[in-house]
Amino acid sequence: MVINAGDMLQEASRGYFPSTTHRVINPGGDINNESRYSMPLFLHPRDDVMLSENYTAREYLDERLEEIGLKS
Repeated sequence: MVINAGDMLQEASRGYFPSTTHRVINPGGDINNESRYSMPLFLHPRDDVMLSENYTAREYLDERLEEIGLKS
C-alpha cells in the first residue's frame, strides 16, 4: 500500500510529511505485469480548520487554486 501525502498535510505538519506526486508506473525488467488496483481517496478538512499559523484549509485551497489557474 502506498499513501501519498498532499500539500495541506505538508503545511499542517510543518514539512514532516512531504507532499508527494502521485504516479502509477508499470514495473519493467523481469517483473510480471500483473493486474492491480489504484483507488485514490481525497480527504479535505473543514474550511475553518487551521493548518498552520498562516492558513485555514479554505485559505490554503484558494491560494493553490489561484496558482494553478482554476480560480481568479
